[in-house]
Amino acid sequence: RVAWGVRAAVSRNVPPARFAPQPRCAAAPGRPERHPDAGDAAERASVFQLVDAGFATRRKMLRNNLAGMVDDAGFAAAGVEPTERAERLDLAAWRKLAACRTSN
Repeated sequence: RVAWGVRAAVSRNVPPARFAPQPRCAAAPGRPERHPDAGDAAERASVFQLVDAGFATRRKMLRNNLAGMVDDAGFAAAGVEPTERAERLDLAAWRKLAACRTSN
């Protein structure tokens, strides 16, 4: 849900020498920036309804959790495998699925 309104931007790079003990990698603190394409309220509601259904039951395939909301043709049109799990989708994939819903 956070990804809908904001995205993280790297504010600066911090070299490992700035830390004690020194890590093996550099740090890059982020700052939130308003997402340029947050969409409208109707799209947001549709996407969040799918996200809530997708995460309703843990470790289930999207085909099971979104039954009655997205059919096989909708998954194909969105370019999302019905055997995929909710946690593996990014915001763009959820938006495509919402656009290919069979019911609202």
